[in-house]
Amino acid sequence: MKQMKKQLCEVSAVRTVGFADAVADLGTHRMCGHDVPYSVSQVRQVLMGQHMSKRLLERIAEKRPELFGLRFVDKSVKAFYETWKAERKEVA
Repeated sequence: MKQMKKQLCEVSAVRTVGFADAVADLGTHRMCGHDVPYSVSQVRQVLMGQHMSKRLLERIAEKRPELFGLRFVDKSVKAFYETWKAERKEVA
C-alpha cells in the first residue's frame, strides 16, 4: 500500500523537457556521410553566439523555438529569430 501511494504521487500528465531532451528533438545532421545527432555543447555554442550555423538556427526555430527564450541566448541570435519569424509570416 505504501508503494502504490508513492507511485501515484510521481505520475504526472505534464512532460518536463530539459535542455538535453530539447536538443535530442532537433534530430540529426549529415557529417562525413553519417547521420550524427546534434550535441548539447554544439547547440549551446550556437545559442550563445560563439559559433554561427544558419542551418542549425533554422532547425531550432522550426522544431524548438522556446530555446530562444533561455537566459544565455545572445542578442544577435534573438534578432535572427525575430527576422526569421517575420520572413515566415510574409511567405504565409
